[in-house]
Amino acid sequence: MTTQKEVLTKERPINNSPTDIPIIYPVETKKPPRNQESWLAQVDFNGPRIILTKKNDSITIKRITEGGTEDISGIFGEIEDPFRNLMYDIVVDGQLIYDQGNTEVDRKAVETRIHQHLENPQGFNALRVSFIVNDILYEDGFDLRKRPYFERHARLEKLIEPSIRSKHNISPNYTEEDIPALIESARENGYQRVSFRRKDGLYMPGQRAWQIYKID
Repeated sequence: MTTQKEVLTKERPINNSPTDIPIIYPVETKKPPRNQESWLAQVDFNGPRIILTKKNDSITIKRITEGGTEDISGIFGEIEDPFRNLMYDIVVDGQLIYDQGNTEVDRKAVETRIHQHLENPQGFNALRVSFIVNDILYEDGFDLRKRPYFERHARLEKLIEPSIRSKHNISPNYTEEDIPALIESARENGYQRVSFRRKDGLYMPGQRAWQIYKID
């Protein structure tokens, strides 16, 4: 029987910098996907999306926008520092959220901190952000983008250490039977989007494996 580690060793390592990994974008939809047994759902907090790369002793954070990426490294030390202690290189995809919630005002406060490039901005001393980790793309020399999403998320659960979990979160997945309740809960709590990822979806350009459902 082939083990997961043996499968990974057959994957081609990334020889160039993991920061060169292309970004994929979700498709926005007005309805949840059909055949929901093939999908995993997550609340989308509509926070700024980032790619965090840990390579050797360096941490890079890039904000993902419709037009490309923006380097915001060094702004959010409370995010970077826990990852700096990892013993291996890693690339993860996720969202920034304000610890006290994610109203439109909270998002604007986070955006203000990004654009002003302030380490400890006056007037925002209480603004501590968290990182909701959704996906892992690279681990210790191996490109995981061609592994199915359910496997990548399982590896994420194992790899992210307690020291990181104490400050940040891995976004939980909800399966078919829980999706209606998830959508209703998101609506009641003021969240307007639910993310759907195919269980067998790859993190590759051109794949329609990630959808964002905008709640009515």
